[in-house]
Amino acid sequence: MDRKWDIVVYGVTGYTGSRITKYLVENNSPSGLRLAVAGRSLKKVEASLQTVLDASSGRWKKEDIGIMVATSDSQESINTMVFQTRVIIAAVGPYAIHGTPVVDACVRHGTDYVDVTGEVWWIRQIIDRYHDAARKSQVVVVPACGFDSVPSDLTAYLAARACSSPAVSVNVSVLSAVGGVSRGTLDSIMNFSEYPLSGQLDLVRNPFYLNPQGGLTGKDKPFPFPLLFFSWDLGRWQIPNIMALANAPVVRRTNALLGHSLGRYVYSETMSVPNLFAALIALSAMFWMTLLLGFPPTRWFFRRYLAPAPGTAYFATKDGLHVKIAAVATDVSGKKSKVTFDGPGDPGYSETPKYVAECALALVFQRSELPGVKQFGGGILTPASTFGDVLVKRLNDAGTKITVQ
Repeated sequence: MDRKWDIVVYGVTGYTGSRITKYLVENNSPSGLRLAVAGRSLKKVEASLQTVLDASSGRWKKEDIGIMVATSDSQESINTMVFQTRVIIAAVGPYAIHGTPVVDACVRHGTDYVDVTGEVWWIRQIIDRYHDAARKSQVVVVPACGFDSVPSDLTAYLAARACSSPAVSVNVSVLSAVGGVSRGTLDSIMNFSEYPLSGQLDLVRNPFYLNPQGGLTGKDKPFPFPLLFFSWDLGRWQIPNIMALANAPVVRRTNALLGHSLGRYVYSETMSVPNLFAALIALSAMFWMTLLLGFPPTRWFFRRYLAPAPGTAYFATKDGLHVKIAAVATDVSGKKSKVTFDGPGDPGYSETPKYVAECALALVFQRSELPGVKQFGGGILTPASTFGDVLVKRLNDAGTKITVQ
């Protein structure tokens, strides 16, 4: 079925949504991509779009881009938006509140979907509710196409695949990252803290939280043990990466969807720190932050006085923004393979728009080539299982250096 638009960015008025739109207009032409944007207020959508265009190259005019009003409070408006496009990029969070109506409409109307959520409990909900229907209707729904969880998912997949025999372990480590944080991201973190304790415990206790029901499990732990260790493979001290709560279940779902064809490996995710003192400081900071966010008054104070305004972000610095990640896989013979992932921009607000935009563009222009489409047809999938080498090439071409060693 032909649609009026190739891609609609839903949530252009937010910081991440505006950056996604900016990436699309700077890297495509009006003659090559039919683009539209949407949000809940026409006035704010028009203003956000104008800001994006003013900061871009000038190839696009305002009349080249469609404008729609849609809000999760109105399923009819969501249906109208979804029915007009081939792919939705959803940039409206928290997704547990605003995401389900969009996924519902996409599955019913045959529209592919990508987003940048890190809300794993919500991904579990849409798997249970929509996976079978999406697969039957051959609709591709891929959550977690941002910094959560493209780097972890792709590097783990590539490292395991590079092994000469089935992998028995894969560790992904953030070697370094410098970037900012937006109000939307902080709201999602707060939303996790407000999620029912029983749901949080299910996620923490079950490393295979997103795996198909009744699927294989293994020896994985929610966090690496011991909590502090030295990696001889990377030459650095390692501590738990708190974002493993979002990334690790996605990585494990990829392996499960692929039938554990690369090995029934134990997966872990860590952060590299330069020395033992820095490791102890970081562990202490994570402990106290996690503890404090467990109290409603702390979250209220944080939102009221410390969080950036909606549609904006805080940056500790604007110099040297980057992210560098390494994955090391060990196979049954003890041989190792390594993959590095080097992004030249801010992890959340330069690299994330690139990742999700390239995923959407792959669905528009290379859908028939995608391994997930060939193997599954549709469903609630993952970045690596859906896009594989197509996304690796697109990201390399876009300046993110992914190297298999």
